[in-house]
Amino acid sequence: MSANLTYHREGDYLIPDLTAPEDIPTGIWGMRRKRFLWQHRNGIYILI
Repeated sequence: MSANLTYHREGDYLIPDLTAPEDIPTGIWGMRRKRFLWQHRNGIYILI
């Protein structure tokens, strides 16, 4: 398995340039978590 990663330097550290795919489907547990945050932790829900 070979992965071609690129890095950028921040100070003395090399940080990988990672991106998540945009079209990840939200499963049933993700939807339930989102509903829980909306109902019980509105401040966190607003941040996402």
